[in-house]
Amino acid sequence: MSQNGQNQKAYMFIRDTRNTRLGAYDDSQLFSIRQEKEIAPHRERYSRTGNHGEKIWFLLPGEYYLYSVSISNSGKGGPVLLRLTIRDGEEYTQPVHDPPDWLKDALGEENIEELFPTPHS
Repeated sequence: MSQNGQNQKAYMFIRDTRNTRLGAYDDSQLFSIRQEKEIAPHRERYSRTGNHGEKIWFLLPGEYYLYSVSISNSGKGGPVLLRLTIRDGEEYTQPVHDPPDWLKDALGEENIEELFPTPHS
């Protein structure tokens, strides 16, 4: 229930997954800003081969961090970190340039370095 006593409606948030085993790869992780932890998908579905699928979350209105990796067969692409806002059944995203320490710890040093490379002198 919301603070004014009305029920909040959950929003279905879906992200595709892919692993062709030929180099192409797509995956996402979702993090709760309020709880400062990763949110497991409520459901995952995969093709018969297991190469393609989707992760499904049911989210209440609020703010989240979305970490997504998308790499093509040729190796192009990489990770992105977005701030996701769910409001009125709509999703809004904006890039994150300075994640909080708890999120850096959750993603790991290697992923943070790939997102925000350290300039070399």
